[in-house]
Amino acid sequence: MFSHDTFHIRTKTRVKKLIQAGFWRGISVQDLERWCGEFRTPQELELLSFLLDSLVFRSQNQITGLIHQLFDTQLSQVINWEEDLGANSESRSLFDILTLKYPDNRINKIRLVPVIKTEDPPTKSGPLIARILNKHTINHKYMCWPWDQEKLRNEDLSYTIFFDDFIGTGTQFLNFFNNLIENGTIDKTKSMFCYIAFSGTQSGIDHIEKETQGLVKVFVSETIKESNKFFTGFSTRYEKLGTYLDMPLDEYVESLKQTYLEFLHNHQVRNREPFGYGNLELTHVFSHGTPNGTLPIFWSSNANYHALFQR
Repeated sequence: MFSHDTFHIRTKTRVKKLIQAGFWRGISVQDLERWCGEFRTPQELELLSFLLDSLVFRSQNQITGLIHQLFDTQLSQVINWEEDLGANSESRSLFDILTLKYPDNRINKIRLVPVIKTEDPPTKSGPLIARILNKHTINHKYMCWPWDQEKLRNEDLSYTIFFDDFIGTGTQFLNFFNNLIENGTIDKTKSMFCYIAFSGTQSGIDHIEKETQGLVKVFVSETIKESNKFFTGFSTRYEKLGTYLDMPLDEYVESLKQTYLEFLHNHQVRNREPFGYGNLELTHVFSHGTPNGTLPIFWSSNANYHALFQR
């Protein structure tokens, strides 16, 4: 038998224990209690329970693991070690190459490029990830701003690796990449182009690879599928719940969505995209920030509403 009260207590207790154990640095139990206090009606408390149960928080330590997975496993498999990098038999990890203090001529063969525009602030995810990579002892000489044409058109360049924390619809990257081509900043015939991120939607990955006709190879540590979308994938994730409800599961999801929209309205969360950028309905949060595809109920604070996270 399913009990919403029991489910609510269990999900909230689980999150509280993660915070108390130090896995969610930057978030306190007081922050959690204050946010949970915003949900008052029985319907809102049901919504809160499922939000907490669906929430995916990636800590700094987990991000370290995601970085190593990207460089040590996925990118290392596409490197032509002998021909492009002249690496000896002991070097088969791209992370090892990138952390060499004296990389010799390999410094011109690889460029790590944040996905940002010239007008973006330092708090944008691209510069933040650049600082995170630097903390992992990656040689800063591999780093390159996307407007540095001299480095991006170097004759010795073999691998151009664009990076961000999250891939949503893929549209923002495509605009960024096409702009580099149109401005002559990159030569699409001279380098292999890779785009890496900690997480990404399958639809966004497919969109990028299709629109670039395979010119850009996309790698993510975690793939987000349609079933991960909070409302769209609810019936898949909670299929068994339908046997305990007094209404069809699809109707329950619609009522939950209505509760969500009313909550945003009552708390004056006037986000233009109530279900996240591109209607992605995400419940993902990183320790350094929140993707814009994540539901704004998690991050869009105002004078009348204290969200749990920040953008």
